[in-house]
Amino acid sequence: MKMKRNSNIDLIRVVANILVITVHFFLNTEFYDLTIQSPSTIVSTVIRTFAIICVPLFILITGYLMSEKVLTLSFYRRLGVFLRDYLVISIVIYLFRVYLLGESQTIVSGIFGIFDFSTGPYSWYVEMYICLFLLIPFLNLIWKNLKNRAQHNALLATLIFLTILPSLNPVLPVFPSFWTSLYPITFYFTGVYIKSYYKELRSIKVFPLFIVGMIISSVHNIVVSYGSVFHWDSYNDYFGYQVYIVSVAFFLMLLKINVPNKLSNVCAYLAKYSFAIYMLSYVFDSVVYTEFQELIPKYSNQLMLMFIPIILVYIGSLVISIVLRKIKLIS
Repeated sequence: MKMKRNSNIDLIRVVANILVITVHFFLNTEFYDLTIQSPSTIVSTVIRTFAIICVPLFILITGYLMSEKVLTLSFYRRLGVFLRDYLVISIVIYLFRVYLLGESQTIVSGIFGIFDFSTGPYSWYVEMYICLFLLIPFLNLIWKNLKNRAQHNALLATLIFLTILPSLNPVLPVFPSFWTSLYPITFYFTGVYIKSYYKELRSIKVFPLFIVGMIISSVHNIVVSYGSVFHWDSYNDYFGYQVYIVSVAFFLMLLKINVPNKLSNVCAYLAKYSFAIYMLSYVFDSVVYTEFQELIPKYSNQLMLMFIPIILVYIGSLVISIVLRKIKLIS
């Protein structure tokens, strides 16, 4: 029996895709080399503070949707489908890099690049997701064998203490930071927690939390970076306190809204291509930003027109994804 699609989750998936492309705007322009002082760099800092929640949103979705998965062969077959898509997309990216960008890569280096996740520069996400996927049945066993909400609270609080709070060490160096790389598990269990206790969480007014989180995070980033280049540190990285607060609040906000039918249908269609769009966006980042920066060399003007490369990269990635699916190369 085919599972009914969740319109809110589809919406979050589409928004996360757009935020991935948005945060790569700063990577593909000179933002990280500029002094944070002018209005354009300050506005950019605020936008970047929000856009960086993109990957955590995907992991929260995984926890929300996968919380009932158990240790079966059919579960692991899903990984095979995912890996096939990754292989096909990696080959497309390899061909693009060799024949359009003119990079000197051999077939052997391309093959090894697929296995070490370097052929597609955004493939680090694939490496992370494979490891998380393999753990999901065991993570779910841990969750199900805890007896009540108090124990679930204790588990989540422990993970937050181990993986998120150490991001405060640049300000308050009192937290052990050895386990911060386990942050995907924290976001996964947060997604599971939201799914398990959504009825109780619905009554929480998360919009004020989102706004406060954005204000505190943006001010923190601006103050620390003002007069120098943007400080990319633990507090504003994927495992940072800023990203955790803003992403969870935003996730809950989008879960609570009533998605109109027309928007629901659009999101359901676009969400099917979210992984392919994520990976293939590198191809169009490489092409679009080369031309974009030549045509508009001044960063303040680039910022005002940032919607242009974002739209072009999204549409281009979507079109190639649709073609690959039409010819049955990806699922």
